[in-house]
Amino acid sequence: MSDTHQLPLINKVAITGANGFIGRALVQAYKQRGAQVSALVRSFKKGQVEGWNGVNLVEGSLEDSDALERLCEGAELVIHCAAFMGKRDPELSDQVNILGTQHIVEAAVKSKVKRFIYVSSISVYRGTESPDRVFTEECFPYLHPQLNHYSRSKLEGEVLTQQLCESHGLEYVIIRPTNVYGPGCRPWGSQVERLVSRYHVCFGRVVFNFIHIDDLVSGFMLMGDQPQARNQAFNLAAEAVELSLFHRHIAQKLGVWTLRLPWVLDTVIRYAIDGVARLRGEIRSTGYTPKFVYPHEKAQRLLGYEPQHFVYPKT
Repeated sequence: MSDTHQLPLINKVAITGANGFIGRALVQAYKQRGAQVSALVRSFKKGQVEGWNGVNLVEGSLEDSDALERLCEGAELVIHCAAFMGKRDPELSDQVNILGTQHIVEAAVKSKVKRFIYVSSISVYRGTESPDRVFTEECFPYLHPQLNHYSRSKLEGEVLTQQLCESHGLEYVIIRPTNVYGPGCRPWGSQVERLVSRYHVCFGRVVFNFIHIDDLVSGFMLMGDQPQARNQAFNLAAEAVELSLFHRHIAQKLGVWTLRLPWVLDTVIRYAIDGVARLRGEIRSTGYTPKFVYPHEKAQRLLGYEPQHFVYPKT
């Protein structure tokens, strides 16, 4: 990986969604690098911000223009992590993921921020056709009418970010992470731990794309620093691993015995999950039947990004 310390470092960064899994990791990483960090949090309660000495905590939401202006004041870089992850509330999805994005971009423009990073999702590609199911950044995501509300609103947030930033001369970077795992993660951490501990099964004979939180943070820092990232979209990934083997990896770390579901039963369940979604007229954020590939060669080529953490280390 390129040595980011040879680049002009960001002195002050503002982060939305700082209470979340990715946001918290970014706060800690920029703190360790010596940057001044401003963090937008919805609440200071329940020890959510323990260990954040020296961080400028701004309590508020993406609807609070005063809080957003305080957050962005003096910042060189804004990283917009805040998002509504639910898939059953279109109004809230739009309010947070689209209108909220508009509000934070406007605050960044007003504060003369240099660069804005929008945290998107690899699921924005789910309505897009690719003959070999390989989705590079050259595949512009299609706003399919059947996309679930999360994927749709994240894609609309991408488009809005690009339009607003270009119209105001604000540099932007769009990051599409694959499935992020690591300490503190729920979907690919505690939830998998409960699955393997309670049922002792490893499910999913289909390849998923994963990235460790530390590699994701490294990619973010490169994209905040490097001029080559300006006005670009990037996939951020590390490795493709069969889902059931990822479950086995988590089980082994816990010391829990597991069995892989038989191929026939596993296949029936996977096709049933995707089939129910199709009957509802919905494209899920994650597909359980076909294999999808999201290369990260663009980040490697332009920025020197090289993931260091693997579920199954390369030999």
